Amino acid sequence: MSKAQESLVAKRYANALLDLAEDANKVDVLLKDIESLEATIQGSDSLQSLLKNPLVDNQARTDAVLKVAKKAKLNKLTENFIGVLGRNKRLSILSTVLEVLRAEISARRGEVKADVVSATALSKTQIKNLQSSLKKVVGTDVEVNLTVDEALIGGLIVKLGSLQIDYSLKTRLDRLERALKSSNIAEEVEPMREVA
Repeated sequence: MSKAQESLVAKRYANALLDLAEDANKVDVLLKDIESLEATIQGSDSLQSLLKNPLVDNQARTDAVLKVAKKAKLNKLTENFIGVLGRNKRLSILSTVLEVLRAEISARRGEVKADVVSATALSKTQIKNLQSSLKKVVGTDVEVNLTVDEALIGGLIVKLGSLQIDYSLKTRLDRLERALKSSNIAEEVEPMREVA
């Protein structure tokens, strides 16, 4: 199954589960279950391998994942959904379904998410200021997903949907370097860079 097909199938399953959760008024419970399952899968190489390995018997795979669900005390709705995925031989796309579910819950709630990569960890005040600035741009609250990448040297990169704003020092230095290389003075400036 290609990535595009997997995403399409995952979206169908995710929407079906979310519709059921909305009818039962259990969307917040479902969100907690998603977080718990994602953490469990990411924290277990053996579980990741079990989900993706086509050589593992489907019933054994389903039983193992249901055992994890019971141990994590997931809601019955989530447990039943895992059983459906197992019966339909779709447990290999569980991680994709969880990812799509999270995004769909946010979309239905009208939430906007931004991925922010910064050179250093941001303080709570900096995060609030960033959220406030982004809210002015999009007109609604923005949930910020933060990661740190020291290679940026300084500044940050904000991805908000298809919009990307790059205020990193690394990008600015790269642009300056390209500009210098395209001009005739690049050869004169290069020795100064080595000294710096």
